[in-house]
Amino acid sequence: MDFEAGIKMDLEMGAVGIGAPVMRRVPSDTYEARITLYIPKALREQVKYQLTFWMSGNSDQQKGWELSGDGKFVDGPGYIDDQEETEDFVTRRAEINRDAVSGISGQVTIWDAPVDGEIIVDERLTAN
Repeated sequence: MDFEAGIKMDLEMGAVGIGAPVMRRVPSDTYEARITLYIPKALREQVKYQLTFWMSGNSDQQKGWELSGDGKFVDGPGYIDDQEETEDFVTRRAEINRDAVSGISGQVTIWDAPVDGEIIVDERLTAN
C-alpha cells in the first residue's frame, strides 16, 4: 500500500533577471491524495477490496461536504476518481479545495472472499 497527500503544485511561466522565461512550480488551491494498493489482478478476483478517503475539517468546512450514511465522502468541493486498475495495482485519487478540508487520510480494506468474507486488512493511511 502507498498513500500520498499534499498541496497540488501547478506549473507557471515566470521570468528571471532580464526576462528569461522559466517554468516554476507554485502551490494551487487544491489538496490532492492518492492511494495505491499493490495487488495482482489474479488475487483481486479472489478477494473484495475497498480504497476510501476520509476528510477532516472544522464544522464550517463540513457544511460543504455530502457524506454517506457511514461517513464516507460522497460529494463536495472536489472529487474522488473511480479506481484505476492495471495488472499489478489499483489506484484511487482525490482532489479537494484546500479551504474545504483540514486534512485527508486514506483507508484500505480487504476481505478474504469476494462475498461474505472476513476482513483481513483494515489499514488507515496518513501522509508524512
